Amino acid sequence: MLQFPALSEDCNISHFVTTRQGGVSKGAYASFNPGEYSGDNPEAVRTNRKLLSDAIGIPTERIFAPFQVHGAEIRSIEPSFLSLPLEEQQLYMHGVDALVTDVPEVCIAVSTADCVPVLLYAPDVKAVAAVHAGWRGTVLRIAGKTVRILMDEYGADPRLMKAGIAPSIGPEAFEVGEEVVDAFREAVVTYAPITFILAGAMAFGRVLTIMQAPQEIAMMITSFVSSKVGVLIVINIFLLGVGMVIDTSPAILILTPILLPLVKSVGVDPVHFGIIMVVNLAIGFVTPPMGVNLFVASSLTGISVVTIARKAVPFIVAFLFALVLITFIPEISLALL
Repeated sequence: MLQFPALSEDCNISHFVTTRQGGVSKGAYASFNPGEYSGDNPEAVRTNRKLLSDAIGIPTERIFAPFQVHGAEIRSIEPSFLSLPLEEQQLYMHGVDALVTDVPEVCIAVSTADCVPVLLYAPDVKAVAAVHAGWRGTVLRIAGKTVRILMDEYGADPRLMKAGIAPSIGPEAFEVGEEVVDAFREAVVTYAPITFILAGAMAFGRVLTIMQAPQEIAMMITSFVSSKVGVLIVINIFLLGVGMVIDTSPAILILTPILLPLVKSVGVDPVHFGIIMVVNLAIGFVTPPMGVNLFVASSLTGISVVTIARKAVPFIVAFLFALVLITFIPEISLALL
């Protein structure tokens, strides 16, 4: 089995890339084929999976590979998944091309021939992902979407992530039709501007952090207002502005440690503040003239930013009204606690 040096450095995980050698399958499947959905002899597949289980030290019932369809569906393997009947586990993984988990003593995998297998590891949260990235999945940004799930659902820091790209077919042996070229061309036109916009927003957030701008702003807030209502009004205005120019995840990571002690000091519940922050940043993301999502929508649709902003105004007004209610009626946010 093959391994990646960068992933082998961490003792919290083990990983592997199997080859065709060392199994019992015959004919086109010779010889090491552990893929349950390949059409190979089921008994040979079971034997190969047992060989794999013995090699990695994980029971076969804890080795999971999805039924792949060259799409962009991603599923998380949670502890509750392990107790499901086999049929329900297979149904959950049907039509899936990437698995993510942070459950110990579990092996997740994807099966590939020509397509590109990608392994991801987030060391800060000890979560891993296995991604089947064929050309269709690549056009649908399956690798990027998997990284986003690691960030949003597991709290991973993308700057610490490691990736291994396993062997796949090369350009010398792979011809593509015009439909593939057209799909990639369309994807580049659609997503390249969005990538630059979001990268710029994240870079700007990094610059603000280096300049200690958030800390300075927090000090300014406390120097001008001290009442709970005053602090909430100023923070709302500040977060709306931040939401226009910084992506939501970096903004939360940067500002929460600074603003949370401030709002707690005036008696604001942390959960209430968290909802205020998320709603503010979401509204800021679509608020003219700098809302990042306005430019994203313009890139996707070809409609001018001015036209989109004009049409968005009634919705933004409604959002702001809802924000006022959320801010000054904390029971709305805390009703389920």
